Amino acid sequence: MTLKELLEVSMEEQYYGLQSLIMFVVFEKQVLTLEDDQSELDLYFKPKHHERMKQLLLNYQKTIGIETPLLGYWAETGEEPVTLLAENEEQARELLQRNGYTVKRIKMLDPKEELVYVRRSGMITLRTSVRALAEEYRTARVL
Repeated sequence: MTLKELLEVSMEEQYYGLQSLIMFVVFEKQVLTLEDDQSELDLYFKPKHHERMKQLLLNYQKTIGIETPLLGYWAETGEEPVTLLAENEEQARELLQRNGYTVKRIKMLDPKEELVYVRRSGMITLRTSVRALAEEYRTARVL
């Protein structure tokens, strides 16, 4: 798959990180072209480049006006399972710790996944998607 095709997919599926990376290396740094194979990006995914690329891409996103939407996370804690919105897993863990939760395990939820909150009485109080919640709240929070 070419970078052009991958960019189109990343835009359709709202993969902002991938979209930013492709645009950064093609348009900003001009080290690759849209006709290059996607395997050319492998260099940028190496662990030794992770922190530097993360910072470069966050700055680039701000420069070109890409707002990264919040992601949904489900966390297994010492008490009860918790659902939350955050920009990334690191922020999700920090938010949980600030709220007094001990994180045992955490996983990212599919943005299209439907969340259903049920009261103890069995009555459904909320039925929505992770993406809809992220668009409504726009700030990281425990739900």
